[in-house]
This record gives sequence, structure tokens and C-alpha cells, in this order.
Amino acid sequence: KTLRLERMNNSKGFEITTNFFQHLVNLTELDLSDNNLRTLDSEVFSYLTKLETLNLSRNNQLNISQSLFVHLNVLKNLTLHRNQVDADVEKSLRKLYKITIRNI
Repeated sequence: KTLRLERMNNSKGFEITTNFFQHLVNLTELDLSDNNLRTLDSEVFSYLTKLETLNLSRNNQLNISQSLFVHLNVLKNLTLHRNQVDADVEKSLRKLYKITIRNI
């Protein structure tokens, strides 16, 4: 199952709460690109244990931390370009999850 949350942004930025995805446990692909996200709680993806593909690109102000992906054990593809991603975080994610990260 795929979900694309398309352009849900506003001038203040769109906010996704911790329980936002709690009823989408079978989701395998999620596209949150272009939503002007600024923060994501470290538990926001905790229900998405089957998620294989995640696109967080072009949120510009979103600060990406490694703890955000702790529950995503089957994640294979992650797109992060045009966000604030520390090089050490990206390196750790590649090693820990054996995933493809697109930062183009």
C-alpha cells in the first residue's frame, strides 16, 4: 500500500503528530515530500514497521536525526534531498539499515 500526502503545507508548516500513522500499519511506501515539514517526533513512524520506501525530500527546514528511523526495520529506500541532514547521520543510516539514500 502506498500513501502520498501531497502538498499539505501552509505558511506555518504542516505538522504530523506522533499518532498520525497509527492506523496505517500495512503501509509500505510513504511520500511526504514538498510538505514544508519542520519537525517530526522520533516516534512518528513507530507504527510503520512494514515501510520500505520513504520520501522526505524538499521539506527544506526539516532536521533529520537517526532516531527518526529506529522503528523502520525493513526500510530499503530513503529520499532526503533538500533537508538538513548531517553527514554522520547519513553515513550511520547507510551502514545500519543497508538502504539506498537519495540526496540528489
